[in-house]
Amino acid sequence: MDKRTLQLLVTLGRKSVKRTRSYTQAELRERWINYWSTVERKRRQWIRWEIVGAYCPKPFPALLQGLTCGAKKRDGAPCESQEISKSNGRCRVHGGLSTGPRTPEGKAKSSVNGGLVKMWASLRADP
Repeated sequence: MDKRTLQLLVTLGRKSVKRTRSYTQAELRERWINYWSTVERKRRQWIRWEIVGAYCPKPFPALLQGLTCGAKKRDGAPCESQEISKSNGRCRVHGGLSTGPRTPEGKAKSSVNGGLVKMWASLRADP
């Protein structure tokens, strides 16, 4: 709020003027991750102690409603997807799972670790 608005509210008799703080996208994303990790931790405790009834988490903060991914796209504009992950606050395109190894060396390493063993056995044999 600007100075004039504050003065007007004070003269109208409002004693408590709520000032809203603007948060950066990074701060909002951090709050998003903290909220969902707390909800998941409480839900697991609920299940572990076998409490009867459904678990009802704290109400979703109004501050976080409408949060977008915000990652930079190839054209430099921020991503506007609102379907974001609970674990990292990014959409499936910008914060998703790994696409796997791309080079023959990387594929051979992953086969040693237990992935695609039969397919890449020949690469593992010829280092």
